[in-house]
Amino acid sequence: MLPEFVTERLRLVPLAETDLDRLHDLLTQPDVRRYLCDDLILERSQVEKLIRDVAGQGLDGLGLWSMLTIHGDWIGTVSLQRVSGDAAQAFPDVAGEVEPVIALRPEAWGRGYAEEVLRCATDCALLQLGHGCLVALVDEPNARSHRLLERIGFAVAGIGKGPGTPCGRIRSFRRNAASTGRARAAKTGHHQDLDGPLGPYSLSLKTHERRQRNPVGLPRLLCQERP
Repeated sequence: MLPEFVTERLRLVPLAETDLDRLHDLLTQPDVRRYLCDDLILERSQVEKLIRDVAGQGLDGLGLWSMLTIHGDWIGTVSLQRVSGDAAQAFPDVAGEVEPVIALRPEAWGRGYAEEVLRCATDCALLQLGHGCLVALVDEPNARSHRLLERIGFAVAGIGKGPGTPCGRIRSFRRNAASTGRARAAKTGHHQDLDGPLGPYSLSLKTHERRQRNPVGLPRLLCQERP
């Protein structure tokens, strides 16, 4: 079973089967699907398959989490998952790697939730699961996500043609574990043990006793948040 996380303002809990309809509703909203789904309107069965595919990666510590406010309101999802086949064909250097993906309800935009959650998810991937490097692929016009990635430590790696994206071009980003460790050491005055706690995040690991032993890579982040 996946662990639960608690950030400053949110709880991240494994996505439940009962969340299917609201996830489908979220992914079909125009402002969300524009970049996250290449502006395609997904069928409910497609979203159900997406959930199954991500759930199948659970043995690697990857998965899909619901984002809940302190009042219990469902505001979206975040996942750690392997780069899609289409993206890997367009960007062979990220094949087999993992990506963070976030989808946030439009009414929750502009509050910094995406940054808060992605810091937690990427720190988990780098410091707990042992991924050496994360890679994010973002539609070129999606400037909000570009700025968000840079705020949480990603750097631009290149620009290329995207698979089926309306804009036609994708900007790739990378973030590595070494830079994360240095940044945390500079902030706290001591070095972070890679098997240690995740700084400001609480982590429930009652049934999550193992650690990732074969690091891969990480991400295609397609999200919409505050500028």
